[in-house]
Amino acid sequence: TLRNMATHLFDWSISPPATDASATAERAKGVRACELVYTSLAPRQFLKLVHPHIGVPYLLLTDLADTSLTPDDDVLTLLNASRLAGWFAANNEVPRRDDPHQLLESLPLGIEGSL
Repeated sequence: TLRNMATHLFDWSISPPATDASATAERAKGVRACELVYTSLAPRQFLKLVHPHIGVPYLLLTDLADTSLTPDDDVLTLLNASRLAGWFAANNEVPRRDDPHQLLESLPLGIEGSL
């Protein structure tokens, strides 16, 4: 799967889980420039637990299961973050006009589990 291509995982499969703030912050500090970061966390959780601790430009891969990625404040904050170099998202419903830097690329539903 595309998840397996990521260098860093922030989801349900890791131990301690990504919702453990202190452990997640330490792991996020280990992200190096242009590495692929996978998360199944909602954008609000990712902004709170992971993003502030990544100090270099990174690529983001998100899979929110059955939840659509919509242009809410958290998504727009990430799209304007200087450290976000690119974002690949399954179930993306963010219009191109809401992506000022053209960082967000859509993945067709089902593709993340088949590659």
